[in-house]
Amino acid sequence: MLPRKELQDLANALKATKEFNDMMTQRSLIMRSPKLSRAMMNFERENARMMRHDFPEDQVALHLKNLISENKAFLETIEVKTYMKAMQEYHQMVTRCVDYLNELLDLNQTIKHY
Repeated sequence: MLPRKELQDLANALKATKEFNDMMTQRSLIMRSPKLSRAMMNFERENARMMRHDFPEDQVALHLKNLISENKAFLETIEVKTYMKAMQEYHQMVTRCVDYLNELLDLNQTIKHY
């Protein structure tokens, strides 16, 4: 059974963090600009399209390299760089959360030895 209420509580706790709010603030600044918003949506769509398919790793790497090259000007804007930094900080925080959850779930610590 999926603990939906508890997972919703966890999602709400993550949404309340500084890291999440900083990331969303930076994203909204990009999305307010029609030019940057279009570029962001196109970049994310192309990236997601490639990740959905089961392509060989070298083909994915080549596609991502081309995608980055084609979007160089967009990726070098201060708005996008600031967003990417905030997103990285959020992802690092989530990784720390997952590491902590894994510590809490360590079976070696919860099984009594008789």
